[in-house]
Amino acid sequence: SEFNRLGDREKVQGVVVIGSGVGMALSQPSKNTKTPILGVVGHKDFTKENEFAFQVWPTSQQEGEAYADSIMKQGVKKVAIITTQDDYLSTFSNFLVEKLTKQGVEIVINEQLAPQDQEVQSIILKAKLLGADSIFFNLHPDQLLTALKKKHDLKYSANTWTNYFITKTGFEGLDNSYTDGVRYVA
Repeated sequence: SEFNRLGDREKVQGVVVIGSGVGMALSQPSKNTKTPILGVVGHKDFTKENEFAFQVWPTSQQEGEAYADSIMKQGVKKVAIITTQDDYLSTFSNFLVEKLTKQGVEIVINEQLAPQDQEVQSIILKAKLLGADSIFFNLHPDQLLTALKKKHDLKYSANTWTNYFITKTGFEGLDNSYTDGVRYVA
């Protein structure tokens, strides 16, 4: 495999991976070859059973619970959650929902979108009609951009939470009225 070639021919002494898909795929080869792997990976099982794997990103559970704590500090009563169907983001949202529910926060919407789906307006409108005082967009960057614009166009004033994708390239030129008050936990 390419991973083995790195160690055999290139004499690589460690590997850095970004993303749960890549990290999970390379965890076993790392263990087999005893090659340290440093992962910017959120999957909760990345370091499981691999003493050579080191995680430099919170697990999906840690991230979901941290967001839940931040949301609860705001006194939120009803939350709408929209998530991209993605192993990491779905797991993160599951832990978010679990902790918020245990703390008595009502989840009025918990919807998942396929990665290529851009149709969020009807879900946001439904959240508004159900009286969600906060909305959490756990979406890929292109979907997040669409969601922020649609929320603004619908004049929906609920608190907005999102994942770290808001810090990615592509949002810096966005009209501030779309991102005013958007919160994320770093």
